[in-house]
Amino acid sequence: MATTDEFGIYISQAEAFEVVTGPGTNQVTLVNVAAHPEAFDVVVDIDPVTGGVTVPKQVALNYNNFGSTQYGDLSWEASGGSSGSTPGNCIGIIDFTATYTVGAGSFGTFRTVFEKQ
Repeated sequence: MATTDEFGIYISQAEAFEVVTGPGTNQVTLVNVAAHPEAFDVVVDIDPVTGGVTVPKQVALNYNNFGSTQYGDLSWEASGGSSGSTPGNCIGIIDFTATYTVGAGSFGTFRTVFEKQ
């Protein structure tokens, strides 16, 4: 669940989402992370040595759901870190700063922190 959401990705309140391993080695998938009707998943690369995370540019949500300017799909491209991982357990915290872009351009960079509940 998001504990820090500088951009405001949720249509209403922050919602819990599932984190699953894969699809590749050293990756996790945030399943429908923004809780939007399109249910976009976001794949996060995790460096197993440093705990660093990167999010290659990919669609995370649809901006049209906010009911304002119809910008369409919004993508994240991010880097940051993770913590709270122990053998046999998932990562406890993913903390990154992402660039938020749509076809018309960038909204800028915003910090997001997800914590295991």
